[in-house]
Amino acid sequence: MAEGKFIAYLRVSTARQGRSGLGLEAQRKAVEDFLNGGNWRLVKELVEVESGDAHFLLGLRDAGIDFVCADMPEIDRFTVGIHALVAERERDMISARTNSALAAAKARGVQLGGDRGTRLTAKQRAAGRAVQQERARNRAG
Repeated sequence: MAEGKFIAYLRVSTARQGRSGLGLEAQRKAVEDFLNGGNWRLVKELVEVESGDAHFLLGLRDAGIDFVCADMPEIDRFTVGIHALVAERERDMISARTNSALAAAKARGVQLGGDRGTRLTAKQRAAGRAVQQERARNRAG
């Protein structure tokens, strides 16, 4: 059962995730579930939109601050370092695989990036805008 004062740290990796709010909602729910039923007070919520950052987690570990990963409460100061470094390594491997795949595609003659000649009419752009606005209204409730 959680007791004490807590600061929630929520993070998503991309601006799109930050705008949608879905990942942040899920993280808030994980914090609420963890704290549910205890004698606690949430004193602050910090939200960042930033790509994976092992430095942050390792700094938190090394600062001597007590913390709990609400979605993985079994994580401690030792294992958070391992998780951070494994995540950083995976990010590097994904980048290397992506670069290799792009180089192979380019070698096969695939045109990468740039304008492919797709042009939308004003009517198509207006229809797309209307769909986006409707989705935004639905998310806003």
